[in-house]
Amino acid sequence: MSVNDDILTIRTGFHKRRNMVALPWLIVSIFLTYVWSEAIPDLAWEKQFAIDKIELRQKDKEQIEEWLLEATKDNNSEGEKYYSGRVKDYDQLIKSYRVYAEKEGDLTIFTYLESRYL
Repeated sequence: MSVNDDILTIRTGFHKRRNMVALPWLIVSIFLTYVWSEAIPDLAWEKQFAIDKIELRQKDKEQIEEWLLEATKDNNSEGEKYYSGRVKDYDQLIKSYRVYAEKEGDLTIFTYLESRYL
């Protein structure tokens, strides 16, 4: 078959295969990648995790504060700067974990966002 003034295109069955097979596979693979990559948070697990981590992070923070005092006593300005930054980091972690632990009732996606972006 040749293309002339009467025939504008030569159609094949490829567009049907693409629409019937390839596009659904693409959409399903994107969705499953999203689900399997844990992009959707498990909020019940997040609450239990936060309760467990608050105590652990407070102990770690106390240890770092001891190291900060030692660095201050030794006039180690580099260590003092490092440990004071770590204390601030742990304060922020504990604060974000407390959002979960202190929340009454079921957690929502807004609780998750609040804890992540304080």
